[in-house]
Amino acid sequence: MTAITVSDPAFSRAVERLRVPEMGTETVAPLLALLVRLIRPRRVFEVGMGYTTPFLAAALAQVEEQVRVESAALAGKTRARLAAGGKLDDDWLTADPALAAPGFFVEPYQPRFVAVDNLSIADSSASRVGPVLTELGLASRVTVVDADLRDCRDKLPEDLFPIDLAWVDAWECLYFFDTFWDLMN
Repeated sequence: MTAITVSDPAFSRAVERLRVPEMGTETVAPLLALLVRLIRPRRVFEVGMGYTTPFLAAALAQVEEQVRVESAALAGKTRARLAAGGKLDDDWLTADPALAAPGFFVEPYQPRFVAVDNLSIADSSASRVGPVLTELGLASRVTVVDADLRDCRDKLPEDLFPIDLAWVDAWECLYFFDTFWDLMN
């Protein structure tokens, strides 16, 4: 199953409803999606849901599909190499598909995305994120914690830690660093 991508016109139409022009997230959201595709985090933590949330979810879905394809290709080239009596050496590593870190594929890539926001704040777009994620088929990819950052620690799933990528779009940056920095990978 191919995941919806951030370049899909349907994606753009859906997320437009979450855009708050004075926030500037229309610039940050594509950058976050690019970072997810680049670093392939397994555990993502977002503080302050909104326009960026579907970008993060879609990028994680896209990476999950890419990793599935790459994993199958890696297994295929490995079986062929070993069946021919070859060794898993530098030539194997750089043969198509070339993978810089085959160890990444040892465990299945099943990203965890947890987003925290107080959904009762009237002027926030956070309460509108759920329907957009559902429309895009991404709702099951995001665990939403309805709480303020200062009240969420005990509500977070334990399998979120250590956090590989955090996006803090809230006024509580210092609290985040004081409380969560030691939980970052």
